[in-house]
Amino acid sequence: MDKLYIEIDGKKVPCKLGYLAYKEFESHFKPMFEMNSSLEDAAKFFWCGLVAQSKKEGVEFSMTFEQFEVWMDEDNMQSFHKVKQLQEDSAAVKSDEPNETSDSKNAESPSV
Repeated sequence: MDKLYIEIDGKKVPCKLGYLAYKEFESHFKPMFEMNSSLEDAAKFFWCGLVAQSKKEGVEFSMTFEQFEVWMDEDNMQSFHKVKQLQEDSAAVKSDEPNETSDSKNAESPSV
């Protein structure tokens, strides 16, 4: 997924829903394989994307998840939808990428 910036309280905070966000999710909430499609888990993952990317870039982001929920409830759901759409677009691109076929794996290598 591409990185984007979300404006929170007048400050642009980086967000990326990748490997580091999954690690944050597991350290704060539960194993990623237990993640479901609930709004709450999606919001938690969004917050983890902010936390992880902020750490990576050295940007201060000290908002707790509970504070983040309040911030989202205050007419900031458009940011959530922007992140969600970016995540869905990224997943669609990955599913369209060609996979290596077994024929190409089994092709003979030229002899030397």
